[in-house]
Amino acid sequence: RNNNISDNPERTMMAAGGTHRSPAATASWFQGAPCSKAFSTIIAALYVTAEMSKIHDVFVLDFDRAINDAELWRFVTCHLTFSSVGELLFGLLLLVPLMRRFEREMGSRKFGTFAVFSTCLATSWEILLSQILLPSSSSSTTTVADRASGPYCLIGSTLYLFHVFTPRLHPRFVAFLGFDFSEKALTYFLAFQLLGSQGLLTILPTLCGFVAGYLCTSNALPLKKLEMPDVVYRVCGRIGAPFMERPPPVLMAGLRRRQMQMQQQNMRQPLIPPPGAHFQGMGGAGGGGRMRTWMQQQGDQADGAGAGAGAGAGAGAAAQPPTQFQNLPPPPPPPEEVVENLTAMGFEREAVIRVLQQCDNNLEVAANRLLSEG
Repeated sequence: RNNNISDNPERTMMAAGGTHRSPAATASWFQGAPCSKAFSTIIAALYVTAEMSKIHDVFVLDFDRAINDAELWRFVTCHLTFSSVGELLFGLLLLVPLMRRFEREMGSRKFGTFAVFSTCLATSWEILLSQILLPSSSSSTTTVADRASGPYCLIGSTLYLFHVFTPRLHPRFVAFLGFDFSEKALTYFLAFQLLGSQGLLTILPTLCGFVAGYLCTSNALPLKKLEMPDVVYRVCGRIGAPFMERPPPVLMAGLRRRQMQMQQQNMRQPLIPPPGAHFQGMGGAGGGGRMRTWMQQQGDQADGAGAGAGAGAGAGAAAQPPTQFQNLPPPPPPPEEVVENLTAMGFEREAVIRVLQQCDNNLEVAANRLLSEG
């Protein structure tokens, strides 16, 4: 290990007399989530526009106007703005962190497809159910919205992702009236506060979105594998280019420095025979020849620099006494509570234990890897 190279980029730059900030401090909060950034910006901008111009009734979904007057754009705009400042604050506080997290885990393309398909499915069911449960008051002279204005279908689908694919890291995060609640209870409380703002007008689209989220992620249905045409992704990529953020220069410099450090360590690290390999007569010419042959085979699989280092290590090993190789101890078994939290999400116990051992028993990292493998 080279002691001149530090694992912490900030410490390295401070030792060199620099004043740069750490990569975590310079990275944007929306880094890796351009769809979430664009959607939240559009929602806030449309609300400010509607509030200043007093045109909230233009964006809401009125079935009579949408069908009889051919104002089909209402089916889209009703998902892009809230009707009050309270719903705007609570809605963005609930939706944006969920979108940002799952977009980073799923990728912008896959998450965008999930958001579009789940919203379309939920909106179609909401229209059918609202005609039964919420009869329209067309006799009134004022405009009455047939649904609450806001992305409640998307809120429902992301709440499904949060409910199913987010593990409880702290099952006893807070206690109230003798009941223990995890850290997920804060998100649920915020959701109930938002959904209760307009009663059935907000509950119905959220429930439809929750069911649509299940159908779009179920392995038993083909909806999980559906994708939009490539031209749609290309157009969205061009339109959303202003919302794309490049990694900060300090972060890229740290990543390149880390890669160079790993390459230097690989070049200096001697090749070690497997545990079952035994060489007779290491001090003689025959043993040294067999050792060099094995080193040359390993060097063919590495790059030129690694091959040269392997040949030098093999030549030196011929004149040195044999080295006793020992296997590394197995990783500690994962805690049973962590295994139960992941198996409760639907994963097999064998896969949970295997991934936990690979992730050093880190619950959140193991959950993300299991989701990506599934």
